[in-house]
Amino acid sequence: MRKSSEKKKKKQDVGPGSVVARDRAGAARVVVSRKNVTGPAAASTQKNRSANHSDARERAGTTRAREHTAATRVTSVPKNVANRAVASAAEIRSGSPVIARDHTAGRAREDARLYAYVNGQIVPSEQAVVSVFDRGIVLGDGLFETVRAVNGKPQFFDLHYHRLAKSAKRLRIQLDLDQHELYRLAGQLCRQSKLSDAVVRITLTRGRYLGGLAIDKSIPPTLIITVAPVSGLPPKLYAKGVKVAISSINKAAASGLDASIKSTNYLANIFAKAEADKRGAYEAILLGPHGEIAELSTASFFCVIGGKVLTPPIGTGILPGITRQILLRILKRESIPHGEATIFPKDVGHMQEAFLCSSVRGPLPITRIDARKIADGKPGPLFQRLRALYDAECAQPA
Repeated sequence: MRKSSEKKKKKQDVGPGSVVARDRAGAARVVVSRKNVTGPAAASTQKNRSANHSDARERAGTTRAREHTAATRVTSVPKNVANRAVASAAEIRSGSPVIARDHTAGRAREDARLYAYVNGQIVPSEQAVVSVFDRGIVLGDGLFETVRAVNGKPQFFDLHYHRLAKSAKRLRIQLDLDQHELYRLAGQLCRQSKLSDAVVRITLTRGRYLGGLAIDKSIPPTLIITVAPVSGLPPKLYAKGVKVAISSINKAAASGLDASIKSTNYLANIFAKAEADKRGAYEAILLGPHGEIAELSTASFFCVIGGKVLTPPIGTGILPGITRQILLRILKRESIPHGEATIFPKDVGHMQEAFLCSSVRGPLPITRIDARKIADGKPGPLFQRLRALYDAECAQPA
């Protein structure tokens, strides 16, 4: 009885209408009952309630303010994306395909909408779909081309189409569109997407997967054309150059069936680039079967030794890069000493200059390979000259 009285007294000590309860951790806490509370206790309770409601309103206001700020940050997302029930956070961060950029005006456009071509139809890119059973997805059975478009016109398209058609023939994938029609479609997508400066990607796969690995010529191929805005590299990379790293992944691993084919299976290149990223480098150099420099994960390699511009030969097992071909054409036309040569990592100390090149970036100077500087660690005069000549070539009518 004595213990019961003490418990009763403790309950009364916390105030009228209150009881002692315990939370999940067993700690005692006071819970104020909402019933049968009168007098000063009721006034105190009402005061606490008002304060709590005020705090809740303040928190809600802060939350709404934060939501408004977050929404303001993505005002460049097109309405068709913003109206989705759930917008992909990854799409918003990457800027593709949700944010297109007007490079003529130099600002993002809220009304921009990208378009894509899929098997005979042009649709908004967010509606472009292929079968989950497509062999390009299931088996990596396909190839692609990446083309730079300037003023809405694909550049050096004859070279790109020739490589695409040759690769399609090698893989026994039917390419139904001729060069003129494919060029027309790429230009149309740039215009409809309101992109002057764009990256055009052409992907061709063997079509629907029906099980097994047999090649069935009766199955129509899948042809996809997409366009995306070119954000461009920071100018300082062209002015100061970049560091590249020699990858542990051999070029033979990246070549697959044929190094001259730009296959959709890019795993070796992806992991070579990941290696470079981990080592704080911009790009990765892949070595050939004898340890010679072959190419980079997404670019061709050039260097200057003894005043002569050198690049690895096709026989090293490299992709015949389109920009590589353009630079060789320029070097020949301008009578600049050049040639193909087998180059090893040990030759880095003799390099006066080095640079990489690709369709989207053009020539880009390399000033460091791993821990070793190229000459004085600055872009050289031959690179500067070639860059200007390449820009002039790009300015010519397509």
